[in-house]
Amino acid sequence: MCDFLQFSYPDALESDYPCSARCDISHSTGTANAVIAIIHVYFLFYNSIRAKGITVMWLCIDATLLFNQYINPIVLDNIGWKYYISTPPKLSKSAKHALIVSHLQSTRTCHTLKDLEKMLPSVASINGMQVKEYVQELVDEGKIRMEKIGSGNWYWCFAGEEKKERERRLEQLRKEVDHAQASYDKAQASLASRKQQWEREDADDQEWQKAVQEKEALEQECQQLRTEWAAAVSTMEGGKGIQEIKEETQAFREQAQMWTDNIYVLEQYLCKLAGGDREIITAIQQECYGEEYVEGEGLRELE
Repeated sequence: MCDFLQFSYPDALESDYPCSARCDISHSTGTANAVIAIIHVYFLFYNSIRAKGITVMWLCIDATLLFNQYINPIVLDNIGWKYYISTPPKLSKSAKHALIVSHLQSTRTCHTLKDLEKMLPSVASINGMQVKEYVQELVDEGKIRMEKIGSGNWYWCFAGEEKKERERRLEQLRKEVDHAQASYDKAQASLASRKQQWEREDADDQEWQKAVQEKEALEQECQQLRTEWAAAVSTMEGGKGIQEIKEETQAFREQAQMWTDNIYVLEQYLCKLAGGDREIITAIQQECYGEEYVEGEGLRELE
């Protein structure tokens, strides 16, 4: 039987080597019968099912490709879907500063620069190499506190400190407004005194009109200053930024400087009326300027 297998199914015996080797050793007919049965079962049953399965698989793949190629475009055109590619909006530098300050206030603790380099890139959408630059800008503006402890710097920002800083700036602005108001009152008193003097001396109408126009301009500027002061007080709780308070303070300083220039113009006119008499001019300056008068110089310069 084994000789028959070797002659009839040489390939099968090679593929079923354990069974065929057993047949050569023992010359068992049972082993030979098992090999023949397995060979016929493979070709009659398993092999045909495997081929059919592969055929069905490729048929499904082809049907799927056909559907995606020809049916899907028709469906997408009919349902009217549109596809857009967009990028997230870029944050401005001030917005990134606000995000950093808000995050530090929410943590309610102190951080080292290394801690900030780890957490801030995801908070404010910045590069890790830019963290030090952004933090230094906020420290310079007074929005973040920094203290050197040991060998490193520690950074923090508490909501209460921002309110105190805003109140301090507002108090400083109030003092500057009071100083400007006092300067305006003195200028107005000086203008009234000179008005009486011009009336006594029958000054020409053109110079008088010019002085009146200057007085009206000073009154308008004073009214504008009062309005700005009221706006600053009303928005104290809302919280103006430090930069806005600086700009307003600078505007008040420029207005005070302009009033001072007007006083100098009036001094020149007084010198013209007095005929260059220094004693008369000095006496009028001392009377009008009061504490603001500097001996030998006239009106004290603004600080």
